[in-house]
Amino acid sequence: FKPEARLDTDPAGQLLAEMIAAQVINDDKKPIFGCYLIGRNWFFVVLEGNEYKISDAFVATQDDIFQIFKSSERSKNILQKESKMLKKTSF
Repeated sequence: FKPEARLDTDPAGQLLAEMIAAQVINDDKKPIFGCYLIGRNWFFVVLEGNEYKISDAFVATQDDIFQIFKSSERSKNILQKESKMLKKTSF
């Protein structure tokens, strides 16, 4: 999260650096999902291989809040599914 009035930082770059680190550490080909906020604006990011995409801003103080919720739920479901798969394959 970055305050809306402060534009001297780069949350997208910071997030992408963390996502690339996770990609290297995990050493698999699965996409990495992330999100960052600037004030009331939410941005969703996906990194797959060497390519990434950043969504347009979703404004939390408008009807976009419903799309933010849906995107968050989808991410939660993916994480739960992956977690269950890891538990099945762990020794």
